[in-house]
Amino acid sequence: MTKENQNIKHSEEYANEFDRKRGLALGMGLAVENNLEFFIYQYFIHPQNSKTFFFDEVIVQTLSFAKKIEIFKRICEREEFEKKKVNKIARLIDKIRKTRNRIAHSESWGEPSKEKIFLVKRGETINKKDYLELNDEFMDNFDKDRIKAIEGINEFYLRFSKEGTIDERGTKNIL
Repeated sequence: MTKENQNIKHSEEYANEFDRKRGLALGMGLAVENNLEFFIYQYFIHPQNSKTFFFDEVIVQTLSFAKKIEIFKRICEREEFEKKKVNKIARLIDKIRKTRNRIAHSESWGEPSKEKIFLVKRGETINKKDYLELNDEFMDNFDKDRIKAIEGINEFYLRFSKEGTIDERGTKNIL
């Protein structure tokens, strides 16, 4: 194999690895969104029945990720969960949403001499500060954020699941 063919093969392998990481990162963002959807439909229809999944399909899945975060915050506020903790988790979820969208809607830009591929915003002048490299450090941090976000969503879900909602506990006036 010639040196040129070896370089091409190596570049293709690196590009495949980049695409694999991009897919993993998108999947991580989707996992957080799926947990948010579960939180929402479980809040409104619990215990699960056929209406739960109908509600999820017809209503919850049609909402934007940003709207789901807003609903999460409103539910937590209504349930009188600790505001500081809720806001911290909501900010983390929103950070994941923004990063996922950036990964999904950015173009790949390569620097073959450095064996690097970056994501850059489409249609904008390419500026190094706007590069997003899906390196191991980024992937590890994004995965840690995913885990923290899911744990936060689940913590609040378990509270209303075990203790009942504020209405079920009879601690909220209707008027």
